[in-house]
Amino acid sequence: MEPIDYNILKQIYLHRPVYADKFLIWITQNTTLITISFLLLYFFYTFLKKKNFKNVLFVGISILSAAIITNLIKIIIKRPRPYDVHTYLNIHQIDAGGYSFPSGHTTEVFALAAAMLLATQSFKKSIPFYLWAILIAYTRMAFGVHYPTDILGGMIVGISTPFIFYKIRFKK
Repeated sequence: MEPIDYNILKQIYLHRPVYADKFLIWITQNTTLITISFLLLYFFYTFLKKKNFKNVLFVGISILSAAIITNLIKIIIKRPRPYDVHTYLNIHQIDAGGYSFPSGHTTEVFALAAAMLLATQSFKKSIPFYLWAILIAYTRMAFGVHYPTDILGGMIVGISTPFIFYKIRFKK
């Protein structure tokens, strides 16, 4: 009997929109580049509008801290990637390297979304970031790079880190 985690991953992988593979592979392989590009744009926007740089710093530190936490957890847990265990999942040759739990890409994009929600204090303005995060989380499973629990772990670390920093930052 296969674990539920693997069965869910297998269904996502087998039922992904194959016609969109090239686009989704590009997205998933360029996630960090896109995140860094957004941070630079956010920095310049803040500079040009003479807005509060603390928000830019808060978003950047939230993402960096979440990434550090995720990498420490990966070193401790040492969970192999799905495509290392189930070789048929790696037909697209996406090499993520390292360990699987929690998903670093998912952590990164959910940290970005949560930090933007807190920085802007606007759910409406954060919706595109959460949609982006959901897309990235999906691609990580669709190409057999992460199990669903890896994604869940990345979401928890990604969302909780900015909230913890926010609470510390604004603690009276």
